[in-house]
Amino acid sequence: MPKHFFSLSQKALLAVSLILLPVIVTFTYGYYKNRDLLKRHVVDDLTVVAEAYEGQVYQFIEMSRRRAEDFSSDGFIIRALEAKDGAAREFSSSLKKHLIDKKLPLDPHIKTISVISPEGAVISSTNSAYAGRNLSKERFFLDGRLKTSATEVMDSMDRAQLVLSTPVSSSDGATIGVLANHILLSELNAVLSGEFNRSLGAISWKKGKRMTMDAYIVNRDGLIIAGANLEDGAPPGRNVKTEPVAACVGERREISGFYSNHLGTEVAGASMCIPSLGWTLIVEYSSEEALAATAEMRRQAATAAVVVGALVILLYFFFRSIVEQLRIVSSAAAAVSAGDYDITIPVRTHDEIGMLAGAFNAMALDIKKRDLDLNESKNRLESILNNSSAVVYMKDTEGHFIFVNQAFETIVNMKSADLKGRTDHDIFPPEIADAFRKNDRKVLESGTPLEFEETVLPGGALHTYLSLKFPLFNAGGEIYAVCGFSTDITERIKAAGVLKQTEERLTMAQRIACIGSWDWHIQENTLWWSEEIYEIFGLEPHQFAVTYEAFIEAVHPEDRELVKRSVKEAVLKGKEYSIDHRITRPDGSVRVVHEQADVCLDASGAPVRMVGTVQDVTEQRQKDFELKKLSMTIEQSVNLIFITDTKGVIEYVNPMFEKVTGYTSRDAIGQTPRILSSGEIADKEYKNLWTTILSGRTWRGSYKNRKKDGGYYWCSTVITPIRDDHGRISNFLAVQEDETQKRLTY
Repeated sequence: MPKHFFSLSQKALLAVSLILLPVIVTFTYGYYKNRDLLKRHVVDDLTVVAEAYEGQVYQFIEMSRRRAEDFSSDGFIIRALEAKDGAAREFSSSLKKHLIDKKLPLDPHIKTISVISPEGAVISSTNSAYAGRNLSKERFFLDGRLKTSATEVMDSMDRAQLVLSTPVSSSDGATIGVLANHILLSELNAVLSGEFNRSLGAISWKKGKRMTMDAYIVNRDGLIIAGANLEDGAPPGRNVKTEPVAACVGERREISGFYSNHLGTEVAGASMCIPSLGWTLIVEYSSEEALAATAEMRRQAATAAVVVGALVILLYFFFRSIVEQLRIVSSAAAAVSAGDYDITIPVRTHDEIGMLAGAFNAMALDIKKRDLDLNESKNRLESILNNSSAVVYMKDTEGHFIFVNQAFETIVNMKSADLKGRTDHDIFPPEIADAFRKNDRKVLESGTPLEFEETVLPGGALHTYLSLKFPLFNAGGEIYAVCGFSTDITERIKAAGVLKQTEERLTMAQRIACIGSWDWHIQENTLWWSEEIYEIFGLEPHQFAVTYEAFIEAVHPEDRELVKRSVKEAVLKGKEYSIDHRITRPDGSVRVVHEQADVCLDASGAPVRMVGTVQDVTEQRQKDFELKKLSMTIEQSVNLIFITDTKGVIEYVNPMFEKVTGYTSRDAIGQTPRILSSGEIADKEYKNLWTTILSGRTWRGSYKNRKKDGGYYWCSTVITPIRDDHGRISNFLAVQEDETQKRLTY
């Protein structure tokens, strides 16, 4: 009997452990689930706090903005900006006093007020350092001329300031200057620390705040410019390159979660973007404080682990007491596994062990019966496979044949007994054997059924087989063989080649004729287009949703109702569907198409399909239009125009010809220009005329012609040859200008 690595007692202990494992997994899962839930709540709470701080920052900026607008309407400031020359100098000193006495006390957050001329010169400021400075290139001045704006700047002491600039307007609405209020951004420290709320009268201005919570603002350069823990008037803090700052500055994206802050400490935080100033507002506190509640959960997990461990030990000793009784059953099972199905175990007790012995004896008899049935089933399966038209074979993982059916024997002209143990390289040419082995390896690597097209040369003729190859697994789930079913598809491939050639010819014909075909299944609302229709509509297949609605979207907006009405009448009333309409390509170009279709009905007479064609007739319609324009030009010409063939027989006359000569088109067509002859022109001149135009040149001259009523008219005539596509003269065009009145005048 082979030695087992694990004893039955150890296996029993392992089984108990596996039973208790779900409890441990569930508890562990609950711990991590609750920790994740706690994290989400912490992040959600931080987001709410950050949004509250964001609102207060916006409120602070808006209050400062309105204060600036209020100052800009001060009459004294307006008069000072409107003053000229000497009066302006007098206003300058008194304006500074006015700003210090009347304006600065109104808002303790304002550090400096400056009044700036339209040209950018500071005409007065509460800070003497600003007086006379040229601020014309400063952003806050440029923006402030147009509207009230907030701009972040750095003063001479490298302190961050927020400048609220606003235009100062005269009584007639014209901008006469700019007023700028300078506020140190350290004033926002009070907003972020809660002091601002307390100054407004709040009672619980700092309650509920976490011990390690910090709120601060980072500008677009990554400098901390305001924060609850910054001292008033301090220069911007360290350069911050944390995830929230990068997200706001680079993507204008607000984030919340756990990350490392600018000190390298893991924190829970939430950020708010203030895009107009390029600021990032961050509220965060240490992850240790945020996840303090998980410590208690870990203590509970340790207690549970101790209890579970004690339970496992007790169960181990219980199972060990019955292991000896099971050894007899184990020995009998080994005998059965060796093929001894006649073995029996004495049943000496009526407890569970006795019941197990009786059940084992019944199992041994059942296995013996199943073995007989299995052999019978195997013989039946081999008979089925041998009579199959498909080629069936089975190889081990090294490529040695285990089984082949009679169809395989016929192909290679070898018997099954001679093939067993051989490989493809022992039977087929090297290139074919290599291909077979390569495909077998793909099946072994994927562990799934795969299809291949494989070729063999039975009897010297090339045949193509469609092979379905799949892995066979043993009881342990390991692949032990590859089985294949191969069907000869040589004739099918030939038929598919003919069909493909026919389709290619149809596609080529459609492309040459600019005609595409389509098939609309009405009930399913699925639409199929041939390749040429995609070309006509200027679309790629992946750009089209292949529905009736998508097709309507491609129709020119002015033609959509026509198309919808025509389709409806064809589907519901059986009317002919043959229309011209415009389409709009994705590039904006407009094309004209002609559509022709038939509606297919089911047995009940209900419409189920609509099959038709689309032809691009844009160029044809343009040619028709050009021809129509040319025809209208000739028809409405003030000159007499007629066209003859190469023998001089008239084929066309215009209305002016009829009006002047009195000959109708019916009178003239079929005649020669001799009907107009006055009889006064020598034959020599006519001969010269024909010689000129038959040589392909244009003839010009003036003749006296006779009308139908016998009267005469003088005309200046130009006769030009008309050539066909091959360059041969096909007709002559005569244009005559009536000179009768001109000659009578002279």
